[in-house]
Amino acid sequence: MLSLSGLLEYMAAEDIFEGKVIYGDPAYGVSEYLCCPFALTAHGSLEAEFNARMSSVREAVEWGFGRVKTLRSFINWDKKMRMSTLPAKLLI
Repeated sequence: MLSLSGLLEYMAAEDIFEGKVIYGDPAYGVSEYLCCPFALTAHGSLEAEFNARMSSVREAVEWGFGRVKTLRSFINWDKKMRMSTLPAKLLI
């Protein structure tokens, strides 16, 4: 999804993103515009502190996205469009 969005290429092309990064899942890896949590950090290290602080921010953002999806259910419409949950008259 990230590669299809073209977001990283857009960030590279625009000066306003110079020195900025997106904090993402470790599966995305690290690049000029993308960072992720440190792996295997020692307790009390700066890396562990960074991970803990970013984890709390990430959790707040995820709760916010969940709230938006609840309030704007059309965002999640594809998961509600199951054959077994639609009235039969709509299937004809």
